[in-house]
Amino acid sequence: MTNFANRGKSLEDLIIYANKQYQSKGLALIQKISTPWTVIRRGKQIVSAFPAEKSTVDFIGVAGEKAIAFDAKQCHRKTLFPLENIEQHQIDFLGRWQEQGGTAFFIIEMTALGKIYRLELADVHMYWLKSLNDGRKSIPVKDFEKFREVRESGGIVLDYLDLMGR
Repeated sequence: MTNFANRGKSLEDLIIYANKQYQSKGLALIQKISTPWTVIRRGKQIVSAFPAEKSTVDFIGVAGEKAIAFDAKQCHRKTLFPLENIEQHQIDFLGRWQEQGGTAFFIIEMTALGKIYRLELADVHMYWLKSLNDGRKSIPVKDFEKFREVRESGGIVLDYLDLMGR
């Protein structure tokens, strides 16, 4: 298997490319969700910009009859993934998405390992709840061994939906 984690493209670029491949094969329609920005101008010059509201998650779409929502995160740490990289409103949105019958997860690139993983919401939520109760504020890198590594499959550069059947 080819590892695409260190090819110089950002994780979101890889996901967008994979989404185009899913779409061209008629397997899924998944879109990047843009964050709305408020721009402050002084005449024609842009002085500042900030998010107008909290975004939900990075990607939303459908694959077959499954509604999909997920957020993508990159981590450059060698030993852990800090839970502070995830915001409460993302956990809340994905939880509500799942309650409505959708599939919710995170794609996390551990750049120091050169690997990309798919973590189901339930797995992340377990760590999240422990962190709120004075537990560890991160996911140890050794725990990533139990999560599904995302790779190229069936002509999809990053088959995070695993639709090509490995």
